This record gives sequence, C-alpha cells and structure tokens, in this order.
Amino acid sequence: MSNPRKLNSLPFAAILLAFLVVPAGAQVTCSASTIPRLARTAGNTELVADIVLACTGGTPTPAGLLVPQINLTVFLNTNLTSLVTEHTATGPDFSEALLLVDEPNLGGANGPPATPLLNCGNIGAPDNGPLGPGVCEITSTGNPAQTYDGTPFVPYSNCAVIGATFVGIANYGCGRPNAFQGQLPSSPPVDNVINFLGVPFDPPGAGATRILRITNIRSNAAALGGGGPHAINVDLAVTSSTSMTITPTVLTVAFSNDGLIASALPGVLHIEEGFASAWEYRNIAFALANATPGPIPYPYIVGDTNYPADAAQNIPGLLYNTEEGFQWQNNGVNAPPSPNPPTGYGSGIVTTGNYPLFSAAYGGVNTGIAGDGVASAGTRIALVFGAIGETVVVPNVVYLHPIGAPGVTSGVMVATLTDPEGAGVFTPAPGTTSTVHNIGEVVYEVLYSNPFVLEYADVRVSVSGPLHVAAVLPLLAPFYIGPNARFATPTTAHPTPTAIPRFGIVDPKVILVK
Repeated sequence: MSNPRKLNSLPFAAILLAFLVVPAGAQVTCSASTIPRLARTAGNTELVADIVLACTGGTPTPAGLLVPQINLTVFLNTNLTSLVTEHTATGPDFSEALLLVDEPNLGGANGPPATPLLNCGNIGAPDNGPLGPGVCEITSTGNPAQTYDGTPFVPYSNCAVIGATFVGIANYGCGRPNAFQGQLPSSPPVDNVINFLGVPFDPPGAGATRILRITNIRSNAAALGGGGPHAINVDLAVTSSTSMTITPTVLTVAFSNDGLIASALPGVLHIEEGFASAWEYRNIAFALANATPGPIPYPYIVGDTNYPADAAQNIPGLLYNTEEGFQWQNNGVNAPPSPNPPTGYGSGIVTTGNYPLFSAAYGGVNTGIAGDGVASAGTRIALVFGAIGETVVVPNVVYLHPIGAPGVTSGVMVATLTDPEGAGVFTPAPGTTSTVHNIGEVVYEVLYSNPFVLEYADVRVSVSGPLHVAAVLPLLAPFYIGPNARFATPTTAHPTPTAIPRFGIVDPKVILVK
C-alpha cells in the first residue's frame, strides 16, 4: 500500500501524536515476526497469526516522567473484520484486536512468575484523560522492567511513583496496564486498518527486549477468491516522537485454502477438510469436555456431545486451535481452565487469576473489551438440499475420522437449529434425524476435532421419492452473500451480520446424492 493512503487514513492518529510531548531518546529498533496461519478461502472473519515485535535499545523513561506514547497501525491487503466491540457516534469504534506488552500471563518454569494482565480502562488503569477512552498514561518508576507489570491503582496509594501525591480515587495516569484495545479509523472510515493509539512505550534500553504482540486480527479471506493459496499480508507503521523503526514492515500472516471438499458415494455425502485445522471447535473448554486431557491431540471420547461455557483463552501466543482468539470474559462461569494452560498445551507456564478484560468506562465509554476474542459458534457445515418431490433424511450426530483411518473416531459434529443463514445459538436438533422435504438445509456444528490431521465425515443421506436423488450444496456456515458480509457488527449503513465466524459462498459445488 502506498504512503499517501497511509497518511490519509490516519488523521486522528496524527492529531493525537501532536499532543504527545516526550523526551527524545536513542534509537529503538523492533524486529517483526509471525508464523502464518492457514485460513479458509470462504471465510469472512478468519483469524490471522499474531504479530510479534521484539524491540531493543532506546533510553528508558526517567522516574516520575510520563512514558512516551506511540501510534501503531496495521494495514491488511483485504478487509479487516475483527469484532467491533463498541460503536461510538463521535469517535473511533473499538475492536477486539489487542496489543499486549511483555507477554502478560506468560511465565516459565525457570523464570519469573507471570505478570498479571491489566488492560487500559480496567479498574486500576483509568482511561479518562484528554485523549479519550481506550488511551492510558503510565508514569515511569525509573525501572523499565516495571512499566508493564500489571500493577493496578490502589486507593490512597501514590501509584508507586516517586514523589506522587496520595489520592483516594482512580486517577488518569495511575496503574501500569499491559493490554491496549485497537480502534478503527473513523475519518475517513477505512476497511483494512486497525490503530493502536496513544500506547505508552517505554524503551527497554541497551541489552533488554520489549515484546509487543498484536492479536485477535480477523480478515476477509473470501475477498481474495477461491482456490488458493492466497497470501494475507499486513503492513506495519509506527508514529512516535522518539526514534523508532520496525523491520520488516510487511509480513504474511495467513494463507487461505479451501476448507471444505465434498463428493458423493451411494447413499453418502463425503465431506473432507481442505487442511487439518479447517474445522475448529469453539473454545478450549470443548476439548476438555469432549476428549481426554493428556498429550496433544486429546483423544475424543466417542459419544460425547457436550457444549460447555467458554473458558478463558488468556495466554499470549498459545495455539488453542479454536474459532476463538485471545479472551478472558470473567473469573466466574468463563474462568480460565485449571490447570492453565491445560495439560499438554505448555509446560512451566503460570497465569494469574486477577484481572479479566474489563472496561470500567472511566472515559464515559464502555469499550466492550470483555467480548474480545469471543466467537458465536464453532465451525458449522450447512447441507443445503434441493430435492423437489423428494424427502431427505440425515442423522443429527455425525462422527469425524482421520483420512485413511476410518476405524478411528476423532471428533463429532451435531445438527443444530439455526436461522436461514446457519447462524444462531447452538440448539441441538430434536431426535436422532433431521428431515428435509423438497428444499431445505441441515446445519452441523463441530463440537470436537483433531486440529493436526485431515478429517472427513460421511453423512448418510436417505432419499425417498420418485427419483431417489437429491442435490446438495455443502457450505461452511453461517454463510452470507454480498458486500455486507465483511462487516463485523451492525451499523446504520451495514445492519447485518454479526456472527463470528461467518463465510461467503466461494466456488459453490452442487453434489448429487442417490
């Protein structure tokens, strides 16, 4: 993308930075890296890989001074479709995309314990300053290792800053948050950009490293077309009053490939994954509820069709292999799993149970950050039948098997009641079979799968009528047609849809089943 487009898309960011008066320092260099994910070509809301910036150098902020703030911008080569968690009438919309600093919640067996996650705007990190909600200040203690340690404001404290005045209520600039919410450009609106505005950045100094992790970015892979692979790229830009560079600025964060392949056998619709992780369950809790914890992948418990509440997926960089991203809704029904991470997902990692993602609305706006990373469902597969004069019957529970190992049952998908597009709360279809007369659809949701092997499902199809033939269009669901499919939340101009994940109809293929 050209520099003029970047400049035109960042008027608010430029205005914001004009207010940032910070001391000059030595050069900060950030090395950018990622491990590309695989995305589905039909996907409108495909998670891309985390972007990690390892930053070194610069001059740490002296004690008692405000940490310099930066604006970090991510451009995609397709529409950015991360959930809009809060729409504001007068300013930027807030996104589920997050910038995490120094890997909060991630510790090690031989290293220091994990620092608690504390987001800007949470209780203990007020965002009611002149730059608006979602922007926080941090006052340096003089030790750059403490700048993002998740220390919250405590009433009648001095915010742990030398010489500060004791105060009894939350004040802007108190607390040391390490999670910052993305915002969407509003003037002019741009579909492929996310901004992280006014993020305090304390240079780590010589010999030290500061980690910036960008997560929960979703992309419209369907806009790149069917087939594949198609590269989904990001372009990074930073504005700062200190000298700061990012290398490289362009990264490939995903490759899109077909996620659903179908064919017919006598009385059977045979469907396969296009790649091993194409069919994902909703949340890590589904692995714990429908499989036996141990070495990954967990073996599926044949017959289990549990649909548990989400558990927090709150460890940076951990590959959960689910439709959901980095999230931590609460410490109640959606608390982190125990142990966290679950058995087999990592060793020596220690997490805290302190501060779920939360907006205290100090700045007058609840940014909706508690909904970050949350999906509407696991992968759904819709079978759209056209069989005039015929009656089609399919089972409500269908098991998954590794390709080449039909004797192994590795997962399950269950028919659910939905709206016509395949969206809606998971509601198991009643009985053991679903029936379609003439024209209709049956939608299955994947409740467990093996993310490391190609899997298939044989759906037995019984067709009764004059011809004993049914046409079926297999689709990833919920599916939408038209330009509105790229938008993540209702607005006046774009009222639908809201489901995550969701899919377009790319290279549809009708299969005849007899």
